[in-house]
Amino acid sequence: RVAPPCPIADRCGGCSWQHVDPAIQAQLKGEVVLNQLRRLPVELEGVSASPQALGYRRRARVHYQREGQDFFLGFHGRRSRDVVDTESCPVLEPVLDRAFQRARQLASLLPRTGTIHGISDGRRAILGFPGVRPAGGVVSACESLLEGSEGLVGIVLRGGRKRHGVGLRELE
Repeated sequence: RVAPPCPIADRCGGCSWQHVDPAIQAQLKGEVVLNQLRRLPVELEGVSASPQALGYRRRARVHYQREGQDFFLGFHGRRSRDVVDTESCPVLEPVLDRAFQRARQLASLLPRTGTIHGISDGRRAILGFPGVRPAGGVVSACESLLEGSEGLVGIVLRGGRKRHGVGLRELE
């Protein structure tokens, strides 16, 4: 066990391995995979650890919740559906973390609750907003959000039967 590098690791459900020494994590995760595959005729031929203990996660799904003037953005809490407001997440790639934080600027235009999907290639990030209709000022707000953004290169809105992309819609 080690002290988690994230100050909210005890409440946030975004990652459950921060209390484990990074040098041991790969071995323990390999054991979890082996346990899941125990009934299949499959052999695990070694586990490769991420070269980085932090800032490695390229995909994430965060949740948001608006209560009056308050806006919470982050992962669900441990064993909870409450959104733990996260100002920064050390396991996300920095460009993806910054993109999620920029999404706070859209808070007043979003439904009361929802999810934001994010993906990164290490240099760029795209956010997806399921359940957000591309109507009203949402599209222009998304266009403004991309302007001058460091790394956020696309936003995809998908609400009802309508889908609209601002900037890039996919990354390879």
